[in-house]
Amino acid sequence: MLAVVCITGIIFLMILLGSVFFIRAAVGRIHYEGEMTEIPWIDPLSAAGSGIYFPDGDPISQDGVINVLFLGTDFALTDGDRGRADSNMLCSLNTNTGDIRLISFERGIGVPVPGRGADLLTHAYSWGGPGLSQAIISQMFCLSINGYVQVDFGSFAAVIDTLGGVEVELTELEAKALNGAIPTNVWTWKEVFEGWNHLGGHDTLEYCRLRSIDSDWDRQRRQRTVLEQLQNKLRNNSKRDLLKMANTILPMIHTNLSRDDVLDILQNLPKLMKGSISQLQVPDKNFSEGYIRCIPEYESKKIANFIYDTGYELVSPY
Repeated sequence: MLAVVCITGIIFLMILLGSVFFIRAAVGRIHYEGEMTEIPWIDPLSAAGSGIYFPDGDPISQDGVINVLFLGTDFALTDGDRGRADSNMLCSLNTNTGDIRLISFERGIGVPVPGRGADLLTHAYSWGGPGLSQAIISQMFCLSINGYVQVDFGSFAAVIDTLGGVEVELTELEAKALNGAIPTNVWTWKEVFEGWNHLGGHDTLEYCRLRSIDSDWDRQRRQRTVLEQLQNKLRNNSKRDLLKMANTILPMIHTNLSRDDVLDILQNLPKLMKGSISQLQVPDKNFSEGYIRCIPEYESKKIANFIYDTGYELVSPY
């Protein structure tokens, strides 16, 4: 979910291309962790022993396509405890066409964690940090990933407040849940109602985290709703306002991309700003107990079709 914040940062930078000096100064505010992050290799036989079978073949890549994994954590990144990655979203930037592809990975997918066997995707971050999360998604779905970007819950709320809040349309059930009329995992500071509501940072975060009234798939729908609102809001802001917001937002971002990597991406942002944005969920919606059922062989081909237009003929196995 907090990948929304990172996408927000990308859209900011798209709009700010008018000043090369500012861009170079702005990217210096990001926390770079490249030398501190190890990307482990996971033995496919060990993964199979956990009941998880990696697809055959090497990770797919294509010239001009940049894949960045966005991680949203439930602990502040400065805390000693890593917490969990409640959001795992891949942002694929096609610098040839200008198109952006977003892939949300369900937090409840069963994944192999070296030395521990199978565990939830959200917990893998706790055991191995962002490097392990990147390795798992890369190997499990045959994806070439250039690096990760991560932020935490507190950062997300601060970003929304910096943007002046967002407008969200709530169902009657969502409003009752957020007001505490139905026992849930979240609650808003401000009373909300069925229909359109203006939400500040904390309340937007609670809306994005809400899942106990339906499912993780519905929670991802709510997160995409916020993403769309952020995109619309950013595109209607003045450059001066965007500069002020960027000074607040960029220091909240941690990444293993280098400054040169970030600047390389920025060089292609004029085209990306004009391209289309599409979204995909992994896995297909299905009903399972325990770990969310995920078949990497199928999902990896589904992702390849989505990002690279590979043309695999697929029938959902769920």
